[in-house]
Amino acid sequence: KDQDKQDQDQNQDQQDQDQEQDKQNQDQQDQDQNQDKQDQQQQQPQISREDAQRMLQALQQDEQDLQEKLKKQKAQATKVKVLKDW
Repeated sequence: KDQDKQDQDQNQDQQDQDQEQDKQNQDQQDQDQNQDKQDQQQQQPQISREDAQRMLQALQQDEQDLQEKLKKQKAQATKVKVLKDW
């Protein structure tokens, strides 16, 4: 019986070690995948400073146009709401 108990303990210890090793392997794989993603992001071509500035200016111009359009619509809406109260 003592021998069986020792065998069971050893088996349990071995299983625990195997599970811990599996967990470490999974953690390592996760780290490798994260590193691969970072490497892929770094390999993407960079846009030039001038291109970035042109894109920013285009967005700002679009925003300005949109704001002016909204102001005009708001002004028209307020004109319609004016009613004479006799």
